Amino acid sequence: MKKIIKYILLILLVSNTHAFAEFGDVDIHGFISQGYLKSTDYNLYTADMENGTFEFNEFGINFTTQVTNKLRIGMQLVAMDLGDMGNDEIIIDWAFGDYRYANWLGLRAGKVKKPGGLFNLSRDIDAARTFIFLPSSIYNESTRSEQLAAKGISAYGTLPGRIDYHVVYGYFDIGDAFKDTIADSIVTTLDTVKVEDYYVGGLYWSTPLDRLSFVDGLLLGFQYGDNTMNAKGLDDESGTDLTIDSAHWIASLEYTFDDFIFTSEYKMPMTEVNGKISNDPYSSDLDGENVYAAMTYRFTDWFEIGTYYSLDFEDKHDKDGDYKLDKEIPEDPKTAWLKDFAFTTRFDVNEYWIVKLEGHYFNGLKGVTGVTYYDAENDPIPDAPDAKWFMFAAKVTFIF
Repeated sequence: MKKIIKYILLILLVSNTHAFAEFGDVDIHGFISQGYLKSTDYNLYTADMENGTFEFNEFGINFTTQVTNKLRIGMQLVAMDLGDMGNDEIIIDWAFGDYRYANWLGLRAGKVKKPGGLFNLSRDIDAARTFIFLPSSIYNESTRSEQLAAKGISAYGTLPGRIDYHVVYGYFDIGDAFKDTIADSIVTTLDTVKVEDYYVGGLYWSTPLDRLSFVDGLLLGFQYGDNTMNAKGLDDESGTDLTIDSAHWIASLEYTFDDFIFTSEYKMPMTEVNGKISNDPYSSDLDGENVYAAMTYRFTDWFEIGTYYSLDFEDKHDKDGDYKLDKEIPEDPKTAWLKDFAFTTRFDVNEYWIVKLEGHYFNGLKGVTGVTYYDAENDPIPDAPDAKWFMFAAKVTFIF
């Protein structure tokens, strides 16, 4: 009840603030959203979906000002809650100075947004997309804060031939959810994970095919990122010290015709781990495979539908999970993948309010919690959990 009262007060506050969207030379905008999640069997993103949960909300406010014709500064404060993640702690989502020297070159410094597929730069803007959850094969909510921004510098611009580019160099903080994901992948317990070096760059080409009668726009994109992390055990005596080299590339396509939009992206994550666990030498290589295809159609100004099919494989060489059965610890082979068929309806009630309803039919257990691997006698039962399950999501967003 206290949380509901808090959001009502925030809505009333920002409703009044809307009249001051331009306070002097400072533009102020923001959003508040509240959602509900319910699944038939398991929990995803640490949220208690199986029993139904309202622990799914976010709110943010941003401030920007044009200091000179070429210099703009701004920042956004955000708080979110999704199960055990966020817990409504206010953080700086992004904050940077932006100097636009020319159309072909802009420079940013601070906590800058990172390119990542088609949607990462606008990922924190719920009104900019149809879906509640973007395809997890590319846009995993567990690592959202790590994917969204980095502390460092970036360059961007538009080159001849309608090619946009965006590069970032710096580092980012590691959250508990991302740290646990890394620890689970190498079957150990980690205390600290530190990013030592990070860079990412993307190219996006708006092709000239929009001159054809059957194409409104065709966008092609390619992005590559690389970073090195150092991971240590719970203490200096644990004997765990690892170097993790992680890289990925993403190929993107977006086709637009009238009110119809088709998007598809393919990602290849590559991870190499070297070092020691409990003073024993450790080395591993893992290449994943992620892909999705999505379609949206806007019927009217206030009603839109969307659907996608997403495939997330932990190991592209072991898509059926046979290798997991050979591990010393009991683990279900169905945790090797997560296949997601989603359908969404979006209602733009007015210029301030958006309502979304979304269903997900899952096949696989990659990234889920609440799975039982032991029977009453504590014997492993790797084939017991059902890999097919359903999740319902609802979300109301207020923007100003």
